[in-house]
Amino acid sequence: MGIARRELVASDVETRQVPSMTITRQSTHYRTSSNPPPYPIQDRCHDPLEIMESLAAATSWRRGRQIYGRGDPAEHWYRVVSGAARKCALKADGRCQILEIMLPGDFFGFTAHNQHMFCVEAVVDGTIAACYPRRRLERMADTDPELAHFIRDSAFDAMSRMQTRMLTLGQMSAREKVSSFVLEMADRSPGRTAGAVDLPMSRYDIADYLALSVETVSRALTRLRHHGAIAIAGKHRVRIIDRNALSEGADVAE
Repeated sequence: MGIARRELVASDVETRQVPSMTITRQSTHYRTSSNPPPYPIQDRCHDPLEIMESLAAATSWRRGRQIYGRGDPAEHWYRVVSGAARKCALKADGRCQILEIMLPGDFFGFTAHNQHMFCVEAVVDGTIAACYPRRRLERMADTDPELAHFIRDSAFDAMSRMQTRMLTLGQMSAREKVSSFVLEMADRSPGRTAGAVDLPMSRYDIADYLALSVETVSRALTRLRHHGAIAIAGKHRVRIIDRNALSEGADVAE
């Protein structure tokens, strides 16, 4: 069976090559075509991620654009290459509740169903997400234990992120929630140096993610800064000054 690859139909398209995948800019509508490899992928490489990347099609998304929507066929798995994405649940009043933030390196889109239960949107302009053909990889994993192990671990990592969020939401105070969030972003941020933590999402997104008001998030960050736990290094960046104090919620009174 051929490999399903995603191509843009829109006229204003820019494509460029990166290792193991093609980047397509400003994705809106797609068609599929068959482009089978000249010989079995397993014969060309043995690294599971290399096998997946050889099948990947990557797309650059504008902020707020859906990578997939609720009810869309679950035909692909995804990985954030750069930028960030958010998984959202649609509420009865039409508003979205952010369930998860995906950062570079995070896989997402795993489901036991044939349709996605939630939607995923790009958080920042130029977010690049790679997509992988689910059914083909499932068939390949049946005969490739290393690939099967890699896919299983990637799915477990996605589950672990959701468990971390549940722990964060279970914190008693807003200060503790914000402290836990900063630590989570620090631990998940690629290539972090000198305690710098990038927060690609807006304060409104952070507030929605933590089930707080934006004013409460701002006050909590200010308290952490005043008590020497963090420094505000820009609109979308903080720097951890005292990780122990941050881990303890800076030990300040509400």
